[in-house]
Amino acid sequence: MSLLIDHLESRLGKIQSGWTRDPEGNELEFQVAEFRGGGQLPGSTSYATLGLSNHRLPGPSGGREMSMEFLMSTHSALAPGRFPQALQFLTKEVLRRHTAILKGETFTLPFTVAENSEMSTLYAAVPGYFDDKFDAVDIEDGRGVAIVWMVPITEAERGFVREAGWDAFERELVKKDPDLLDPRRPSIR
Repeated sequence: MSLLIDHLESRLGKIQSGWTRDPEGNELEFQVAEFRGGGQLPGSTSYATLGLSNHRLPGPSGGREMSMEFLMSTHSALAPGRFPQALQFLTKEVLRRHTAILKGETFTLPFTVAENSEMSTLYAAVPGYFDDKFDAVDIEDGRGVAIVWMVPITEAERGFVREAGWDAFERELVKKDPDLLDPRRPSIR
């Protein structure tokens, strides 16, 4: 796992803390790590799963198996919000379903990601705020691991993704250029 951790720390900053138990105190088969203090997004705090990539997950249609870890990032002044809990909830559900999440898919949470936020859905994206080589890493056993950026979005934005497709949603993001690190940002829809 050291290649994965090195890969994440080189872009997100050093691991500062982590969670191995869910909010109810149950031991998890993965952990969520908090990264701060450097990296490619000054003034940000990021959260990533560690251990999800131990599971090879088929695509939603039973496609080829893949290994992945999830990432969320926010401004340090707004951290942690409910970002660690969001990653825990998402990852537990992905493991229960035993199905990978692909680019453009959405996942609805039973809570918002932060106080005074309307965002209760996560959108699977390529980690666009980082360098081009961040979205995948080869780990010790030779497997490739995808880094999936889970971007908080509003229910209205989720509806737009469902109606128009993820490619139209991403074009709209490029056009309007919202601050995707701000869980309190206004909806683009």
